[in-house]
Amino acid sequence: MPGSAVLDARLSVKDALATHFLRAAEAIDQRHVAAWILSFELRPIREAPEFRELVGPRARSLARPAEAPALAPEERALFADYSEASGLEEEA
Repeated sequence: MPGSAVLDARLSVKDALATHFLRAAEAIDQRHVAAWILSFELRPIREAPEFRELVGPRARSLARPAEAPALAPEERALFADYSEASGLEEEA
């Protein structure tokens, strides 16, 4: 179906442009790459090869403070290695 091929090409160009922008933004935005993985706004390009290449192995694990709001199961599933730990000292 020719229309489908055109749409796929447009999405591919959009994905490439978005990840090109992210590479430039990475110098400005010093947040951990996990924030990009969890970002609702970036959800459409999460599976784009260019985005996966950009985040690479840095996006495979997330250690999150136990005191932070809980992530939904589908958000935790985005990471191969997910853990929570308290950053607070326990009282004796």
